[in-house]
Amino acid sequence: MDDLIKYEVIQKAFYGGNVVEYDFQNAKKYNLPTDVKNFNGVLLERLDKEGPAADAGLKPGDVIIRVNNTPINSKSEFEEYLAYRYPGDKISLTYLRNNKENTSQLTLVNRIGTTEIIKRKIYLSSTLEAQF
Repeated sequence: MDDLIKYEVIQKAFYGGNVVEYDFQNAKKYNLPTDVKNFNGVLLERLDKEGPAADAGLKPGDVIIRVNNTPINSKSEFEEYLAYRYPGDKISLTYLRNNKENTSQLTLVNRIGTTEIIKRKIYLSSTLEAQF
């Protein structure tokens, strides 16, 4: 609601990828160990070619376990955490790759790939006598 009042557009921050639940099936799909006690984290399934996650060195198959030191245990937790962030915010992702813990910093972007806050633009058409 605050975004709509302030910017007239909901601000959504993107990290440049897609995650799926880290579970037995997805671990098997990415040739990750399936004999773990708990499947904590989310599995990075896909990366945007030139997105923040790729620029930060993440790769498909990485298991994100923390964002800014907050434990992540499901896709919904990960998405909720990002829902409270804005384009331009810097975050720290801690992830597992080859059973080793790594941390990368990245800057979130908006839907067009920049760090700017998106503001609603109104276009006037005198021919149609309308506002868009």
